[in-house]
Amino acid sequence: MDILSAFDSAPEQKQQNFKRSAWVALIATLILLPIVFVPSSLFPFGLTKVFVLTAGVLIATALWLLGTLAEGEIQVPKHPVFIALFALPIVYLLSALFSGSFLHSFLGNGFEIDTVLSILLLALITFLASVLFQGKERARTFLSGLFIAFILVALFQILRLIVGGDAVTLGTFFSNVDNMVGKWNDLGMLSGLFVVLSLITLELPLKKIQRGVLYVALLLALFIMIVVNFTLAWVIVGIFALLFFIYTLSFGLVYSKRKNERGSYIPVRPLVVFLFALVFVIAGGPLGNTISSAFDISQIEARPSWGATFEMAEESFKENPLFGAGPNNFRSQWVMHKPDGINETIFWNTDFNVGIGSIPTSIVTTGAVGVIAWFALLLLFLLVGFRYIGRSNTDDPTTAFLEISSFFAAIYGWIFLIAYVPNIVVAALTFAFMGIFLAVQREKGTLPTLSISGFSSPRQAFGVTFVAITLLIGVVAWGYIATTRYVAAVYFQKGVQLANTSTDIDSVESHITQAARLHNSDQYHRTLAELTLLRLNQVLSQENVPEETLRTQFQNTLSNAVGFARNATNINPDNYQNWMTLGRVYATITPLEIEGAYESAVAAYDRARELNPHNPEIELTRARLEISSGNMDEARNFIQAALEKKNNYTEAVFLLSQLEAQSGNIEQAISAARSATILAPNDPTVFFQLGLLYYTEEQFADAVPTLERAVILLPTYSNAKYFLGLSYFQEDRVDDAIAQFEDLVTLNPDNQEVQDILENLQAGETPFAGATPPADTPPEERDTLPVEEEEVPVVEEE
Repeated sequence: MDILSAFDSAPEQKQQNFKRSAWVALIATLILLPIVFVPSSLFPFGLTKVFVLTAGVLIATALWLLGTLAEGEIQVPKHPVFIALFALPIVYLLSALFSGSFLHSFLGNGFEIDTVLSILLLALITFLASVLFQGKERARTFLSGLFIAFILVALFQILRLIVGGDAVTLGTFFSNVDNMVGKWNDLGMLSGLFVVLSLITLELPLKKIQRGVLYVALLLALFIMIVVNFTLAWVIVGIFALLFFIYTLSFGLVYSKRKNERGSYIPVRPLVVFLFALVFVIAGGPLGNTISSAFDISQIEARPSWGATFEMAEESFKENPLFGAGPNNFRSQWVMHKPDGINETIFWNTDFNVGIGSIPTSIVTTGAVGVIAWFALLLLFLLVGFRYIGRSNTDDPTTAFLEISSFFAAIYGWIFLIAYVPNIVVAALTFAFMGIFLAVQREKGTLPTLSISGFSSPRQAFGVTFVAITLLIGVVAWGYIATTRYVAAVYFQKGVQLANTSTDIDSVESHITQAARLHNSDQYHRTLAELTLLRLNQVLSQENVPEETLRTQFQNTLSNAVGFARNATNINPDNYQNWMTLGRVYATITPLEIEGAYESAVAAYDRARELNPHNPEIELTRARLEISSGNMDEARNFIQAALEKKNNYTEAVFLLSQLEAQSGNIEQAISAARSATILAPNDPTVFFQLGLLYYTEEQFADAVPTLERAVILLPTYSNAKYFLGLSYFQEDRVDDAIAQFEDLVTLNPDNQEVQDILENLQAGETPFAGATPPADTPPEERDTLPVEEEEVPVVEEE
């Protein structure tokens, strides 16, 4: 009797139950994915979707493996497309091995889409769909459920848009959800997918109620596309509608039981959708913006351009042309090789994790081999599709429908994977539709099936069992990792919320510490280091504490801060932010003249600059370190270096004015700034610098016209308006001061200090009456600007 005799004797019903349960787990996961969320801001929205998808796919995989063991036979599709499918995660694995940051590339935080495990998850979705969606009813059930899920999403969203988000909360249940799918563009993409699916499905011979539901889905999807106004989605939907119009016109009703309708049927619906899309592509700017404004929809989304992405790829190819920088390492390439001119935009301090699209990102992260793997998979899938898509059996309209709809839906998703960075909902559905299309081909017999009997011999039985159990163990381990990292993210989220709403450092630290225990993330250790710095300041500010006790507390707290920061650099030594945190820890104690603190801070900042050589903030941080050490000339050099990298860097201008005031060089600085205004008469930053110097020197009569010029050049220049308002007050122009701070409240509604100053001015008080730290310190003497500036654009002189 062999080792699998227990499975040999299992009833056939039990064997089938495993695989049926796997199918139920898979379709339930995919159907729920667009609508699933946890009604609490403690549970990260996007991570929740990824966790649910991961859990569902792993459960389905485990059940399929158990079913395969119970049957004693492995049946898998036999076609090169499946070799390409699993070659993709293998290529990612090889790239991770050569990356120098294996865990970051293999796992990441557990939820990034550009890691080895994430690509393996998508491959598993296609594979499971291809083996579990055997039989037309299963695919039809999935599509029906997906349509219902989308209609629920659309109705919820439209109700919130029309009635207002505050009115549709059901208590706290929906209070943290504006959009069930993800970003507005993700909702637009999903709506476009259902426009395409509705057009295809409506060509079926349907009952009235089915046709009515599909028309509802189509109209809802079009309405959401109009509101979101995502141009790329309109372009792709328009192309698909046109192709489907031509296809249907050329071949007649492909999946109709009526054979000879070519030329006698005009597909009106695809034509109408195409014309609709054409209008919004051509006039989508003003028309779409008007509609979006009416529904109060706005989103700012930034990605590197095609040129910037390929520039990153070029740099990555120089270092490792075969396997790239490693999965999940686009950001390290971005900060190292940031294109010229980015520092003069509002994205100067944005560390992009992806390029223009998901697949173009892989050019940077997985090199030439990764690109070949992606396009081999796409090419093989297209070859299968175009080979069989025109051979639909008109005697079997359901099969023809499933074939055409799944193929078009998969290609729709692939286009977005190339041209955009869709969230996990669209990515997962893309790979699911690939699997359904391949399942239909297996059902038709156009794709062969490879069958391996696991019990033909004891040796073969042992091998099959060993592999299956090993895979089951891997699935369980993967599930454990995903669960612990998701729970860690929840703890971290709670800690961040407490930090924003409470002064209880102990409670915040407790939650972040628990997150770090569950997931040894550099982000969590960085946060703990920053928290410990706050605690260090509390220790130093204590009064009436014995010196020995104070020394012990200081040493322990400092040791913890250094430890957390060093842990972060050890976990991910290629992340410049970890080194910046370590530098800040040592910089905090540098004024205390602790031996080695200054040198350690310098070394950490230098390493951060090596990893991110184009970031002016690192130079400015180094300048602050030099000021705290009394090295004023060195500080000026670093400020100048920061301004060379970003000549509209207001923070650097602010620090320079403080430095000149402290050094007694303010008159020379004013003279130099006056000359700069002559050379650059249209640069608001230059006038802000001169006005700030006048303000610091209490030359308010000169500060007013200078700062007025800065505000004229840039009406949203918040810090210029702030100091202009204070200068007006000093010149007894209170009404003008109030007008400036009214504008500031509009521009910065979350800035409490600005609101307090406005209330004081309106009440006839001085601007800082009743101010509490840090607002009780004169603004020109603080470490940072009083208002967080969005950006000051560069003005190029002709």
